[in-house]
Amino acid sequence: MNKILLPSVLLLSLAATANVSFGQLTNNGDFELGDTSGWQAFLTPNATFTITNDVNGGSFAAVLDNPDPAAGAVIKQANVGAGSVSPGDQVRISFAAKGSGMVGGVAFAEFFSEIQGGGISSAEILSGGPLQLTDEWQTFCYTATAGSDVSGGVTLQIGAITGAATGSQSTVFIDDVSMTITELATNGGFESGDTGGWAFFPGPNTTFNAVMDPNTGTFA
Repeated sequence: MNKILLPSVLLLSLAATANVSFGQLTNNGDFELGDTSGWQAFLTPNATFTITNDVNGGSFAAVLDNPDPAAGAVIKQANVGAGSVSPGDQVRISFAAKGSGMVGGVAFAEFFSEIQGGGISSAEILSGGPLQLTDEWQTFCYTATAGSDVSGGVTLQIGAITGAATGSQSTVFIDDVSMTITELATNGGFESGDTGGWAFFPGPNTTFNAVMDPNTGTFA
């Protein structure tokens, strides 16, 4: 009978982890191009999505105003990060917002994992409900998990939603929108050329070194 001999246990672990954000996914998320390029808008008949000088930072922000009852006007950073975001990635989302709602008007922020060709693999209402907006700028920060299929990228959607009653209105000012992939590992790809960031607990005669025989990149 063949026996499988197990060597002395070799334990590797990350000595420390840090939330390292990389790869800005948004396009004109801070509106500093002075227009709404990079955004998709799906408006109700009388809704508007325009640039304003009433900013959180920089020179420009945008305002989404929906005065139509029982309707939703939405803006999107749509299908961003296709090919960069992987299933299960942690995506850090932040934006500054302020606004008001009258007679049942509210605002939502939602995150979608998109499937190439149509459909979604996951959807999440950030904050779990309507944004608690005031007439002062606030910064909202969330971490969302990419779904099982992100072949079509991910989408951040901001909605100004009104109630059915006459006079319902929702207005959202938005600025400094950011989406980045958050990497927990330190030197997980060994691209520093060494084993920095890892803790090594060797057994007898075991070694742990960076080598130039990678799956991707330069080192493994």
